[in-house]
Amino acid sequence: MGLNWFLKLSFRKKLIFNALLVSFVSAVILSSAMVAHDMMSKRSILVNQGVITAKLLSANAGAAVAFENKRSIADLLGTLTNRPEIQTAIIYKVDLSAKEGKTSFYRLEEKEDIPPPITLGVYSKSGEAKTPSKISFDEVRRFDENSLEIFEPIHISDKIQGMVFIRSELDQLSEAIRAKSVILAITLIFSIGFSIFLARIMQGALTKPIQELVTTINQVSKSKDYSIRSRKLSHDEIGELSNQFNDMLTKVQEADREKEKAALEAHRLNESLEQSVIDRTQELSEANDTLSTAMEDLQNAQSQLVENEKMASLGSLVAGVAHEINTPIGIGVTATSHLNSQIKEFDDLYQSGKIKKSDFETMLTSSKESSGIILKNLQRAAELIKSFKQVAVDQSEEQTQHFNLKTYLDDVIVSLKPQLKHTAHEFEIECEDVEVNSYPGCFAQIVTNLVGNSILHAFDDGRAGRMSLRVKQEGEEICLTFEDNGKGMTEEQLEKIYEPFFTTKRGKGGSGLGMHILYNMVSQTLNGTIDCYSEVGKGTKFEIYFPVDVANSEPTILM
Repeated sequence: MGLNWFLKLSFRKKLIFNALLVSFVSAVILSSAMVAHDMMSKRSILVNQGVITAKLLSANAGAAVAFENKRSIADLLGTLTNRPEIQTAIIYKVDLSAKEGKTSFYRLEEKEDIPPPITLGVYSKSGEAKTPSKISFDEVRRFDENSLEIFEPIHISDKIQGMVFIRSELDQLSEAIRAKSVILAITLIFSIGFSIFLARIMQGALTKPIQELVTTINQVSKSKDYSIRSRKLSHDEIGELSNQFNDMLTKVQEADREKEKAALEAHRLNESLEQSVIDRTQELSEANDTLSTAMEDLQNAQSQLVENEKMASLGSLVAGVAHEINTPIGIGVTATSHLNSQIKEFDDLYQSGKIKKSDFETMLTSSKESSGIILKNLQRAAELIKSFKQVAVDQSEEQTQHFNLKTYLDDVIVSLKPQLKHTAHEFEIECEDVEVNSYPGCFAQIVTNLVGNSILHAFDDGRAGRMSLRVKQEGEEICLTFEDNGKGMTEEQLEKIYEPFFTTKRGKGGSGLGMHILYNMVSQTLNGTIDCYSEVGKGTKFEIYFPVDVANSEPTILM
């Protein structure tokens, strides 16, 4: 628990407890010091008195010891009857000639070359003398549990001839100390009682100002009335604390008034702000409707532009195919006209009856040549029409189909030959024999846009270039790579290549939608990805990845 019990006490009880504790500890320390000092003083007096007595006996017993006059020694020891503290006194005669110059303890039971001491006189207060267990030939003062032993040598002609032994009992000393302790204990109890009395008297003067302050704090805390003030009942630190607390209440009261004033002002401002917000919200709503309409119109316009771009691409394809078809059709018409003229001349000969075998053979030869020319050019026109029809139909349809990608791309390249025919560019295609389930029209649009973009931008300086298209399958994906060795692009152009309406050929045939349409087709229609790599003077490379089976693939997440 520690001091938890003390912390839970009231301030008044803590004050009384501290006063009692200080008084008790102080009284115990003082009493202990007094008892110790008294004991040391009495012991010192007892030692001094014993030593003086021993020295007097030693001085007066010299002659009696020398002549072993026991009667004189008995009379001398008889003078100790008025000394109640002395329990035993003995005078010995010793012969230390064998131990000349040495001092030591001589035990009574030891048998050495020193003759045993001769007891010349004994004094015993109780009638039973307590002899020492050993005799010292030096001046000795020693205490045991209940007595003081003193040895004092008897000198005759500067030689030790005897010893005086005195044993003083400490009973009187102990009794005096006990009496002193009782008196101090009584004094201690009285001091504690008096301390309690004074603490009770003083605690009211000390705790009343604090209690007044605590009462005020509780009232303010419960009522939230900051007009309450604490009474100052003292002029000490507690009184100063009351003043400071009252000053704090005054400041809090002023702050509370300011707070109420600010709250009222905030309420008025809030009402005004709410109305402003309502009005502004109405304005923003109207503006938002206008912006929504404008955005919708913009999106429609953009969709229309994209669709127009697609149609423009298709129209360009139609123009090219139409021009390409015009040649075999023209040759066929010329051959047919020539054949028709030959047939008319042969008919005139036949009608006139002047026909010859050579005329017949000439007619057959001319017919074979003309029909061969007509058949060859009609087949060429049919092939162009078939490729154009397939590409045009696929670009207009939005449904997945199972088809051979290599065969389809061959048809797309055939339809692009009119565009490539009027340039000096080389075009290479490498395509694996792959079956896909996808949107064929997207591939036609993608290849058409890539080829057209290179012709318009990569080789605008008129020099001959090289373009290549490589298609290979990698697992469940198809990798389509288109490259040219044109002039390339800057980093700024590369970053904006897919942005709608970004073009470097504004007013020169570039709409800025070709690459944007290409990006949307790859990412949204084919669920694929497209990356472009280019450096100025090092050409451009497109890498397009799309799934083999678009219908069962996950849409691409645009970052």
